[in-house]
Amino acid sequence: MIALLLSIAVGSTAQTGDVVARVGEAVIRRADLAAEIPDQYKQQYARVTGELRDTQHQAVRELLGTRGIEALARQRHVDAEQIYRETIERDMESFSTAAQAKIHQIEASVYEADRLTIEEIIDRRLYDEGTRRGLHVDAGISFDDADYLHAYESARRNNKEMNEAVADARAAVMRKRMIEAARAVVPVQRFLQPPRVKISAAGFPRLGNTAAPVQLVVFTDFECPYCAETEPVLKRVVETYGNAVSLVMRDFPMANRKAAFPSAVAARCASKQGKYWPYHDLLFANRTQLTAENFRRFAAQVGMNVDAFEQCVADPATRAAIDAEVEEARAYGVEATPALFVNGRIVNGAPTFEQLARLIDAER
Repeated sequence: MIALLLSIAVGSTAQTGDVVARVGEAVIRRADLAAEIPDQYKQQYARVTGELRDTQHQAVRELLGTRGIEALARQRHVDAEQIYRETIERDMESFSTAAQAKIHQIEASVYEADRLTIEEIIDRRLYDEGTRRGLHVDAGISFDDADYLHAYESARRNNKEMNEAVADARAAVMRKRMIEAARAVVPVQRFLQPPRVKISAAGFPRLGNTAAPVQLVVFTDFECPYCAETEPVLKRVVETYGNAVSLVMRDFPMANRKAAFPSAVAARCASKQGKYWPYHDLLFANRTQLTAENFRRFAAQVGMNVDAFEQCVADPATRAAIDAEVEEARAYGVEATPALFVNGRIVNGAPTFEQLARLIDAER
């Protein structure tokens, strides 16, 4: 039900009537999503959509000032709301870090809820279409059928009598079988687009061509165990997809890890000498031994000019660059590592190869 609630928030920023999916010849529009929300959730809906709108409007006021918005509206002979809309669309990268992060987080949650709501409606349309066509489904239901048991236990938890619970469970299984039968013969199309973040990748360590159809940007922390787990996955992605994927590494050293920040500084200095990738590998391979002495030893090991490396590490500008990168990452909605973006779509946590492959395949 939360899916139904949050789904409407997307509709508030798009034209009513936008087609988000198609089941056979029937279309599902944003207005159909709005019609699904029950009365008891409308207040929550107003709160969620209001939070997104308030955050966006506050960011515009911080950027332009209330008087500036009013002056622009008068100058262009439009209402203030149009200035808000245009600024949100055009200048979001100029908003404060906190505002950008909050907007990205709300939009990502809304998208996922919207997606789930669409799937619920698709299932209903498939069931109706399968029933209309008179599709045959197996009526034999075993008492050890996993779907039956799940539905039965759910009904019993809702304090239903045994006979009623049995009837509900059988109906749930038959409904699922009808949906599966209809899915096999009724074409389904989905048009909902996920929110994307414009990630700066220029000037950062990269594997692959900038023209690759899929740009994978990873914010990492050399002391992070989950980042270390992700490294073999990223290497497999590069090996599997070749020129179809470009991998960019960026830094997000977590404040609760003592060696994270100095490791990021050391890696940036290695990058300045064209040795980022071998140095990157050594840092992860020695994740529990990230000391100043080892940083120097790794620099010599990969063939760097150690004196130039140490000067770079000691330069306040290097630390300032890492600080700026962390601030920028927070604006993208990054809160922890690893954080991956596939063509601007955020993937939090350590994904498996299969999870990344599905996203990459969808983007190609």
